[in-house]
Amino acid sequence: TLAMDMPAAYHEEALKAQAVAAYTYYHRRRVAQQNKADPDLKGADFVTPNDAFPQNYDEKNLRERWGEHYDEYYEKIAAAVDAVWGQTITYDGALIDACFHAVSNGTTEDAATVWGSKVPYLQAVASAGDTTASGYASERTLTPDEVRAALSKAGIQTTLPADPAAWFGSPTISAAGTVASQPIGDATLPGTKVRQIFGLRSATFTVTYADGRFTFAVRGYGHGVGMSQYGANALAQ
Repeated sequence: TLAMDMPAAYHEEALKAQAVAAYTYYHRRRVAQQNKADPDLKGADFVTPNDAFPQNYDEKNLRERWGEHYDEYYEKIAAAVDAVWGQTITYDGALIDACFHAVSNGTTEDAATVWGSKVPYLQAVASAGDTTASGYASERTLTPDEVRAALSKAGIQTTLPADPAAWFGSPTISAAGTVASQPIGDATLPGTKVRQIFGLRSATFTVTYADGRFTFAVRGYGHGVGMSQYGANALAQ
């Protein structure tokens, strides 16, 4: 999974951290399955991402993806895995939920903001290196009709004012910068739901309306909880 989860060009210490996170994640799934078996798995410990991302495990496609760097990257990833093989991360003696994301908004997010449950080891911490990532800032523009269509497709029932400039109200922002809740018309949605509905790279966003279009200005990429991969690479360097 390391070839799928993190760019092979990243620093070897970041790759090691990702490998430990991945092994912890799958080992936690294995233990959960052993404690309470899911009959749909038919005796397996867990389902790997192969079905969704088969190209990441196929040598032919990896060669196409990495090109002339194939041998270098394969050896680099294999070495990172070998260096930390079997290592896991625990909290109070239990395997953690080893969450990770691509790029934070400059601060990782508290799990409670994103998923509604407090987790002692998934707190907001500074990750300043993320602000230098090439994909740190992004924009998405939508027409009012496209916004209406996206809300309808998501099953959101809300009454929108006649003036599109008044559709999006003032959001509630977490201490880490994530949109915790966003009023749209007479409905208020979690920022994570708004991200999903409009295809944003993260739930750290602002929205403006001008010239007949909504512009979402977004920072970061991913849910923001746990280890920032780009941040880990910055620290490793």
